[in-house]
Amino acid sequence: MDRRILLKGVGALAGVFMLLPAAVAGEVFRVGDVNSYSKFPSSTEPSQKAMRMVFDEVNAKGGVANGITFEMVSRDDGSSPASLATVLDELTGTGQIDAIIGAGLSSTSLAAAAYAKQHKIIYIASHSTTDALSLDGGNRYTLRVRSTIRGLIGALMEEAKKKQAKRWALVLPNYEFGLKIAEAFKEHLAKDFPGAEIVAEQYPAMGKMDVGATTQALMAAKPDAILNGMFGVDLPKFVREGELRGLFEGRQVYSVLTGNPEYLRELKDEAPVGWVVTGWPYYAIERPENVAFVKAWRELYKEEPGEAALNGYLAAKLLVSMVEKAGSKDTEKMLEVVPGLTFGSPAGEITMRGIDNQGNAPVYVGTVELVDGEGRMTDNHEIDTAPYLLPEAAVRAARPAE
Repeated sequence: MDRRILLKGVGALAGVFMLLPAAVAGEVFRVGDVNSYSKFPSSTEPSQKAMRMVFDEVNAKGGVANGITFEMVSRDDGSSPASLATVLDELTGTGQIDAIIGAGLSSTSLAAAAYAKQHKIIYIASHSTTDALSLDGGNRYTLRVRSTIRGLIGALMEEAKKKQAKRWALVLPNYEFGLKIAEAFKEHLAKDFPGAEIVAEQYPAMGKMDVGATTQALMAAKPDAILNGMFGVDLPKFVREGELRGLFEGRQVYSVLTGNPEYLRELKDEAPVGWVVTGWPYYAIERPENVAFVKAWRELYKEEPGEAALNGYLAAKLLVSMVEKAGSKDTEKMLEVVPGLTFGSPAGEITMRGIDNQGNAPVYVGTVELVDGEGRMTDNHEIDTAPYLLPEAAVRAARPAE
């Protein structure tokens, strides 16, 4: 009789467990942090630290959705689609990860998006700005919070419209990022700058810029304004050579990403004073969430944050918010809650658009000045990027199956 009672008890307990929500206490969500660690450590390592900060904070509170906690597995993607695929095959093949974050270059982000679609695994592009992720290069498994190229250029051109330069020169890296900047810029020029023309276009190979030849070509064209998209190791070289030759004297310069703290700190007192730039002036944003983030970062890492840290933070927050709202680590359930999903961040409240899984993180535009011997963005404006998202009709046309 005791044995029959015991069996009945076990059966009842089994029924209770079957009725529990999909999220099971003690489940672990494993994140594959795959990025260009060997080639771009100055941007990838802060991103990794920011993600860890988000996940550690969530785990310390017992996780989300009935106790789901987060672990992170980090790998170098080799800065190439082929290497990325090899790394992802290793991670997904052994069941080590439930989602992918990172793949910061345009080429690797598009490869990661294709992999995510094929293997039905969530991919959050933390750094890549290419608009292709909203078009035929994207899919329902691919998400992004940070602004697109259209948002970055749209914000810069709002400032440029105030002066209406007539003769423009472009200096942009010769790969997806630079080419798409040129495309977006030319759309704005045709629409908002009557009578303006492009008098020079320079597209140096990324990381191999011949600054002397490039600067000379730009000077020979005698532009009124310059649009710069060089970054990484090329940016300091271009700034120094341009200053030495007087390229920037009496000219308007508009520059994507140059206002990011990483670049201004590296340039120190050589920061290009007077340039109008996009970036993240964390030291001037008084939003409570931003103040709290900066304080926590300084206490935890004993250093100043950069824009890469913000990108990693936003990506991790998006993932946590998806799990929390879905109440599960199930991929399809998480994707179902994306349209209209909102979450707080140092960049304000983020809202996700369902048609292309794109967030509306703002862009900050300001002017570079020297403050205590270091470049800072001043006269900052927070630009809403929602008006610069790709039209929904264009997304539907590019992704008809979705």
